[in-house]
Amino acid sequence: MKALSILIAALIFLASASAPQNLAVDRRATERIKAFDLDFIRSFDVYSAGVRETPHALLFDKKGDKYHLPCLLWEEPLSEEEVLYAIRRLEDQYQERIWGFSFPPRALQIVNAKGEVVGYIYTGLDCILMKREKDGRVTVFLPDVTPSDGDGGEWGLPQVSGP
Repeated sequence: MKALSILIAALIFLASASAPQNLAVDRRATERIKAFDLDFIRSFDVYSAGVRETPHALLFDKKGDKYHLPCLLWEEPLSEEEVLYAIRRLEDQYQERIWGFSFPPRALQIVNAKGEVVGYIYTGLDCILMKREKDGRVTVFLPDVTPSDGDGGEWGLPQVSGP
């Protein structure tokens, strides 16, 4: 009986370990985005948070599925040229440490409550808010990039000390 319990626990663990995890880094998708893989990029509607020169995140919403991921504030999808430029700018901002991105840009899986990967967030930020419904719908909200309490309430670059 004890062996059967251990076997069942192991099977449950393996099943959960192989299932896609929401907001887990997808290394393959990250590589394809960084390599400007147009076959991959063209299979998504891509939305940008932020402005042209300083995007905070790109939302990759799969074309042809029944789910629409962005909340209304994401505006219209980017053109192919705009997507390529935004990918480059996200990498530039990470390299220019004054922008304060915690991580290099990477593709985070958006997994709905049914366990399906329905898109990606490509960002260097450490916080993305979303709402996942039981029927599989997901709403991804714009990243909250607001002034910090210590900067007088003005929008600006984070203060960096050191050489």
